[in-house]
Amino acid sequence: MIDYEKTLFEIAPWTKKIMQFAKTLENGSFMRGRTGWIIRDIKNPESIYEHSCKMGLAGYYLFKTNDAIAKGVIHDFPEIKKPDYLPGEIDLKDKAIGELEAMIQLKNIIPNGDYWFNKWLEFERDKEKNGYFYELDKICPVIQSINYLRTNKGKNLEEF
Repeated sequence: MIDYEKTLFEIAPWTKKIMQFAKTLENGSFMRGRTGWIIRDIKNPESIYEHSCKMGLAGYYLFKTNDAIAKGVIHDFPEIKKPDYLPGEIDLKDKAIGELEAMIQLKNIIPNGDYWFNKWLEFERDKEKNGYFYELDKICPVIQSINYLRTNKGKNLEEF
């Protein structure tokens, strides 16, 4: 099994400070399991943190740039402060406003906050035009569901 955190830090050691700091915020909320896996009764579900590590690595392997790594790492940081909503659970405009508010708060407390806030904005702009990173964020759960099919008897994963 791949240790995504360790691999990310080996490839991009400059991400370690922000990721380690993110683990400590809001009583470790970034370490909670992703909602979509929890409601599907996945045992030991991937955390939001693990997903962010994977997205950073995916950005590296696909695009070979620090910019891609940064966008992958930061893309779900609003979930440190906000719920991990399922698609359709909340109005997209309300979700966007809440995530922006969360990132403005985080920008003021995370190391190198302006840099990370701007990388998050770049991801959001990419999402608005259904760009590469937006698609990557949809592909990663598909790959994760394949792993869960092997280890969790494949319950409730048909939509993937």
